[in-house]
Amino acid sequence: MQNANINSLAAVTENLKKIEPDFEELLRAAEGGDAESQFKIGGFYLQSADEDDVIYGECARWFTLASDQGDADAQYFLALIYLYGWGVEKDIEKSKKLLRSAATQGLPHAQNTLGELYEDGGSKMEAASWYAKAAEQRDADAQYNLGRLIRLGVPVPKTSCLDEADQWLREAGVDIEQYRDVTEDPSEAIKWLSAATKQGHVDALYLLAEMHELGEGCAKDIKEARELYQLAANQGHTDAMLKLSGFYKHGRGVDTDTEKSKALLLKAAEDSSWSKDQLIEYAQRWFYDHKISGFGDLSHPIRISNKMDSAIDASVAQNLPVALVLRGMICFAPERKDYMAARNWFARAEKTGDVLAAFYLALMSLRGLGVRVNLQLASKYLDKCISSLSHYDDLYQTNRINGARAAEQQDNNHYHETFEITLLGAARSQQLDIKIALAQEETHKQTLSFLTHTLNNALSTGPETVRTVIEILGSDLYNQGQAEYKAINNMASLFPVFLFAESLLKTFKLYVSDPEQMREKWQNDKSGDANVSLVIAMALRQSIARFVFSSNHLAQLKRLLPKQDKEAIKEVRKSFVDEIIPLEMSTATAGKVFEWAKAHFSILQVEIDPEAEMTFTSNATRYMFYFAAFSELVYNALKYADGQQPIVVKWFQQEGDYRFSCTNSCPLTQEGLPTQEGSNKGLSFIHKLMSMLENSALERACENGEYRALLTFDHANFDEVVS
Repeated sequence: MQNANINSLAAVTENLKKIEPDFEELLRAAEGGDAESQFKIGGFYLQSADEDDVIYGECARWFTLASDQGDADAQYFLALIYLYGWGVEKDIEKSKKLLRSAATQGLPHAQNTLGELYEDGGSKMEAASWYAKAAEQRDADAQYNLGRLIRLGVPVPKTSCLDEADQWLREAGVDIEQYRDVTEDPSEAIKWLSAATKQGHVDALYLLAEMHELGEGCAKDIKEARELYQLAANQGHTDAMLKLSGFYKHGRGVDTDTEKSKALLLKAAEDSSWSKDQLIEYAQRWFYDHKISGFGDLSHPIRISNKMDSAIDASVAQNLPVALVLRGMICFAPERKDYMAARNWFARAEKTGDVLAAFYLALMSLRGLGVRVNLQLASKYLDKCISSLSHYDDLYQTNRINGARAAEQQDNNHYHETFEITLLGAARSQQLDIKIALAQEETHKQTLSFLTHTLNNALSTGPETVRTVIEILGSDLYNQGQAEYKAINNMASLFPVFLFAESLLKTFKLYVSDPEQMREKWQNDKSGDANVSLVIAMALRQSIARFVFSSNHLAQLKRLLPKQDKEAIKEVRKSFVDEIIPLEMSTATAGKVFEWAKAHFSILQVEIDPEAEMTFTSNATRYMFYFAAFSELVYNALKYADGQQPIVVKWFQQEGDYRFSCTNSCPLTQEGLPTQEGSNKGLSFIHKLMSMLENSALERACENGEYRALLTFDHANFDEVVS
């Protein structure tokens, strides 16, 4: 074998003498100690190496001789030999030492490669300093790397752009003056990426297109982004092909063309596909990185590369289950965080029987990621996962797997044996925790159901009793003395208490019921003798009474009434006793509450969009749900408003969704926060209620002295088609 190697080296030497006219003369000079000749001889052997360790060894010998004399080019190539282990044992530290020597002599390729080594080691700022040195010398790879790091938010050293560099950037239409002496500025990335593209760097072209698409460091320009992607795709950039495919599919900056979209997708798939085994390995590594005992926030710690994205997309186009799972996992990465999309990808994979997809769907339902917390649904997915992997029980019992069953399962699950056993254990552990939680939840539900039922029976006659007593006594008692005034006022204050307790108990019964059962009742409650206007009128009546007759709110009440004195309070109370408490509430009489509020409590403004009106059954699911939520928001607005601006209550439709908002002005601290705020327990309960509906939520915001609470009821809850 040794003779064969010697013969191989001799053959290459003889061939070089024939094809390179100056080879023998350079060889004599190199043997005489000339560093430049030694480097050139090493280069000739490098071009002829063809993975032959002996030839690489000859390269290293000549490069070492030149390197020892300080030749920067020789040091750079010798560094590459040690970096990649070409004919020598790989030695990263030796490679880095050689690169640093060449880089300090100003060799741009060495500076860029040294930067890449520092970046791979996690030292991004050190990497940026070397990229900057090479970028200023017009090294395209370094310009690309520097622009890429700036885009990622890495502070880079201030660069003194050379006049020549300024010239090509000006030719590219970039205003250089704005970039001088800048350390952290996304538009600085535009500068360096533009410089790299002028030299034909296709990856820089792709990143530049992406920044124009997103409006990073420049104005958002879809047309410009598409044109740049096209230039990159023309040079074979697979990620650019995938981007363009999406542009043509959705008509972004170009006419929709499904055939062109499909052709680009297939071309990208040909250029970047991963094998099934590669995808499986990646999915398993991702899973293990989460430390399955806790799963943290499910964020992937490894940077998502463009190449990996392209490879997965290519396999997704072929509906490979593990690729669908990986696409879902990517949605959990910190820079993506799109839980709804993740769920959709996992659901597609789970339909094929993929066990990892079933496990992730269980976790999402368990944690409320992109969906409501649903222990029953999580348990269902875990059952599927456990059932699919139950053949491993044989392994625990007999230390072997039945061959026929294992072969059958391999086609369905396709992950490695040790991984699937780990997954089975994790699924069983999660399932046990869920069963314990479900048992506790059922006990709580039974207790709460009994409590709400008993209290509801006890309090149900309260509001009618109060109304009857007040009618008998009459509001004339207000004028007969302080004791009589106080007596009827105390009686009137019981009216909203009973109303509030009754509504709260009925609403709580909805909450403690099974979420699926509650949603089914909601969907079926589509018509009846009540509507939104009636519920808002009831909410106003209950909230105003709760506020007006409470001695705790006297100071606030004065602030909100047009005439801010005791007589004004007495007048509004008497009017409420005479006109509102005796009122038989119905859709026909709801308007009287609004008229009363406008006349006696003008700070309240009610706006109900007729197009958003809907009907349902009195005291049934939607009625009680709306009443509890609306009452809490209106009462809070009355309690915390500063009286400077109207309290605006609105019901309307926006983008197909139904919305209820309550807005009021409020005093702020120096930090711009409300000076008054309660425990938020009521709002927390409303938030929990909203989570029981599809994609619905309570949002709160305080800006410029205006506090706004907004309830959004997604159109999916109303069996309506959004145009």
